Amino acid sequence: MFTPKKNPDSVTILGRGLSGNAAARLAALSGIKHQQYTDADNTILPPCPGPIVVSPGIPPDSALYRAAQSSGAPMLSELEFAFRLWQRATPQSRQLAAITGTNGKTTTVELTGHLLRSVGINAIEAGNTGLPFSDVVADIIAGKRPNSLIPVLEVSSFQLELADNFAPTAAVILNIASDHINRYNGGLAAYAAAKLKIFAHTPAGNRIIGATMSSSDFNTATAPARFSCVNDMICFDGRKVFNYQKTSLPGPHNLENLLAALEVTSRFIPHEQVFSEKLRLAACSFHPGAHRLEVLPKRGGVACVNDSKSTNPASVVAALTTVKPKNPKGICLILGGLDKNMDFSPLLDCLDKVKKIFITGACRDKLLALLQPYVACEAITNFDNCVGAAINHAVPGDMLLLSPGCASWDTFTDYRQRGDRFRQLVAE
Repeated sequence: MFTPKKNPDSVTILGRGLSGNAAARLAALSGIKHQQYTDADNTILPPCPGPIVVSPGIPPDSALYRAAQSSGAPMLSELEFAFRLWQRATPQSRQLAAITGTNGKTTTVELTGHLLRSVGINAIEAGNTGLPFSDVVADIIAGKRPNSLIPVLEVSSFQLELADNFAPTAAVILNIASDHINRYNGGLAAYAAAKLKIFAHTPAGNRIIGATMSSSDFNTATAPARFSCVNDMICFDGRKVFNYQKTSLPGPHNLENLLAALEVTSRFIPHEQVFSEKLRLAACSFHPGAHRLEVLPKRGGVACVNDSKSTNPASVVAALTTVKPKNPKGICLILGGLDKNMDFSPLLDCLDKVKKIFITGACRDKLLALLQPYVACEAITNFDNCVGAAINHAVPGDMLLLSPGCASWDTFTDYRQRGDRFRQLVAE
């Protein structure tokens, strides 16, 4: 494991969002001089005497990123910067979990933290979930959190690109599907290679892969699964642990998330605790957060589901596979937003329950051309009007499903704002 001999004297930080500001706070608490820049500053990047810390929101094709590359200074992601300082702040414990994948990261991170705390381990969810890892490390340095804390990190491909020494105690790749292809010139293979960096310094026995993946998908050793689901029973090494149907995690994708969370948890606890009542109760009491197949109150006999966190085609497939409208072909699907050069063709295999698709957003023409030959479609520019049209089309027994399969940035600040607006429109 990489251990820095000392902190750098200074760093240059690219970005003033959550990650950039957290890195700046961590630098200040660590006695490291720092300067922050964004493309909006319209300034030339000055000579960088130390490493350059890059926020995940700074794209490689931006002027600022290209200037950093040209400077010759070492470039680190905010994740890598926080990791290096975390190692110095936690010399005794140094345990952390990291979870990546195209879909299911947030749910799996939250569930893992929930399970670990249920058996007495002081765990905290951080990373790409909204609480940057740098803030956690800064809190440890400031004495606001104990250095025995075990971070459970949601990690994106953007963060892993410049994380050459990041070494989790246990790490997960849940799945890999078409997403963020606009960022990677090498397409899906380059995107997958960025994800795979999470295993670079993880012990082979703790390299965990999702239930839908195979060790043959990787050019590195991965751990065999110890948890499985047999006839609705979650089992550990073949021994029954609890009934999966007692959980609030519907659908094959959530079963994948649960199995991965249990695998991670088992790396931090004695194996006899896997069968404890506390762990069983924790698994059965967990509920996924908002905007993830969130069931809203019915309106006029129409079921309403907010799946705004769906930002790629695979997540739409998961939603369509999981939900069950009362009418056999009763899903009024709201789809669209900002494309990331993704492959939407997998949607063609799961349209059997779809009554009509209402398409909005920047990539509506692409989606319309693909889907219209197979299912009734209507393209509507404005999001509010699109939701309204879907509401008006639905009849009792139908289901109104927002599962956009695209990023929200063409209209909203993030998927949460999009989901909140959908919830508001349905309520009105």
